[in-house]
Amino acid sequence: MERRSKEMTRINPEDILRKRFSARFRGASRKKVLEFLDTTSLMLRDALVENMDLRERLKASADTLKERKDESNLVIDKLTVSIQEAKHMRSEALNRAFQIMAQTDEKVERMIAKAQLESIKIHEDIDQARILKLHFQNELDMLVGNHLEMIEHVITGKGE
Repeated sequence: MERRSKEMTRINPEDILRKRFSARFRGASRKKVLEFLDTTSLMLRDALVENMDLRERLKASADTLKERKDESNLVIDKLTVSIQEAKHMRSEALNRAFQIMAQTDEKVERMIAKAQLESIKIHEDIDQARILKLHFQNELDMLVGNHLEMIEHVITGKGE
């Protein structure tokens, strides 16, 4: 059986067309056998042509698949590089953000310290102004009191 399948794979359409059978009395119709051989030869030729076409298409598909795979690998490589670059950029951005935040914190602390010093100075100035106000008010009260006494002396001195 195995030998027969090997022989059949080696048969081509021309072999079928050239095949001749000896004539026998009461055998098959020669015309029908020849028609069958012609039909079989044409079918085998069509099958071989289709098989060659399918092999070419399969090879083209395999080539296209390999190209697509190579392109996919390139895209994957580029994406991998891009991801690495993005991670690096993110890391640098985070480091820079932390630096900016630290610098900002330092500036804020200096501003707060300066504001506190200014606040203390303002409170001292307010206290100084209150002291001056009290002193001025006492002076004014004394001056007004003295003037009132003088006016009273003048009035009482005139009336005497």
